Amino acid sequence: MNRRLRNELIEVIAGLVMIIIGVVLFLNKVTVVSEFLQGSDYWVTWKRLLCLVPLAAGIVLMIVRKDWIGSKIISGIGALLIIVLVIATTTLVLDTRIDILEWIIFGALILGGVIIIVVALIMANRKKARDK
Repeated sequence: MNRRLRNELIEVIAGLVMIIIGVVLFLNKVTVVSEFLQGSDYWVTWKRLLCLVPLAAGIVLMIVRKDWIGSKIISGIGALLIIVLVIATTTLVLDTRIDILEWIIFGALILGGVIIIVVALIMANRKKARDK
């Protein structure tokens, strides 16, 4: 393995570890409650169908028509719809009081990890373009 690629891989892994540590420390202080697709009434059944049908249809279309871009768009819309509904129905309940120092630590770990990953990937693309 090329030394430069190895260094970029180490940077990306370090960024992922920072993000994971920050999220785990934050989730230890909160309770996450999601009501997505819970319940058994009539509307919940329709909600399940309305969010799962576009994703399923897109996947089936990707299998049937491999080169058609519309199937990928439909699958993307279905996946995005599920993600938006999960976020919209999720509630974070703070279990304990979080001090400002803890917020700074959480933010530094999560944001620092994202920045390390983005910089490593951008620099990798710039170095590849420069070498060509």
